[in-house]
Amino acid sequence: MLEKVIRGAIAFGVAFVAVSLLDFVTAGPMSLFLKIARFVVGAIAGIAFVVDLSESWQKLRGLVSGKNPKQDSAGALPTRAVQHVEQTPIGGEGNINMSGTQKTIAHHTQALAIARQRGDRHDEGNCLGRLGIAYHSLGQPERAIVYYQQALAIAHEIGDRRGEGSRLGNLGSAYAALGQSDRAIEHYQQALAIAREIGDRRGEGSHLDNLGSAYAALGQSDRAIVYHQQALAIAREIGDRRAEGRNLCNLGVAHSELGNSGKAIEYTRKALSIALQTRYRYGEANRRGNLGEELIKIGRTDEAREHLTRALALFEALDRPDDAKETRELLATLDEPSDPPKDGA
Repeated sequence: MLEKVIRGAIAFGVAFVAVSLLDFVTAGPMSLFLKIARFVVGAIAGIAFVVDLSESWQKLRGLVSGKNPKQDSAGALPTRAVQHVEQTPIGGEGNINMSGTQKTIAHHTQALAIARQRGDRHDEGNCLGRLGIAYHSLGQPERAIVYYQQALAIAHEIGDRRGEGSRLGNLGSAYAALGQSDRAIEHYQQALAIAREIGDRRGEGSHLDNLGSAYAALGQSDRAIVYHQQALAIAREIGDRRAEGRNLCNLGVAHSELGNSGKAIEYTRKALSIALQTRYRYGEANRRGNLGEELIKIGRTDEAREHLTRALALFEALDRPDDAKETRELLATLDEPSDPPKDGA
């Protein structure tokens, strides 16, 4: 897909240069210097358009296809939720650069116009999906839904089952971000059915994990554990270490919600180990935060402080102000004086 759009962009840029050359040859009476200047400016503009668009799309490859990747298969931007569930990221596992995302939107909008001009419905659908991902990552799920729905309609029209499943997963994540867990589950289940139909094991695992997170948001932790365990089995089967770490993290969260601190700590430590091995800094920060919170519950405050302090440093380095604020507040509770013993105690 990327190559097709870039070829279209190159054609556009070359055409721009050709028009500038024609203008140089056919322009009416004017000084040679002025004619050369007009040609050079036009040629530079055409070449710059090609280079800028190509570089930007290459940089965003991880955002739009970084399987995992809501993958493109189903996801939502990693975010510290109430007990720090990790959803499959919509565009890769790394930290999202917001200023870069704004620039991305401009380029995807240009690419969308090119796809429509060429009548390429497949690329048009992909561009719409990428715009949805970009707006979703900017915290605008309502706007993302509009693009996802258009992309889904095109995927259905042209018989692109994989694309259809991806957009259903994207829609599920957008509804989850809006707190509409029932609608999220509906879309995840449809996406899961398609992933199984076409043999997309990675997508299947992603949708199972997201279903677990959606049921957890409804307070159904026992049911969430079933889905997370199925997702974990697939991640291990296909050797997806980051997905394995995310599944383990979410199992830890679910057990925490059920009051099983021992299991929660066990799963979270395994998830943290994978984050360190794969150098997934956001995952490391999130899991240290989870671990610190769980350790506080069982009174191991010194170890909790160590993990929370490291999590805070990582969140600040990754420009995650909300996560950093929450972690700072949790650390502050460790500094609060404990209640004095009552008389006669």
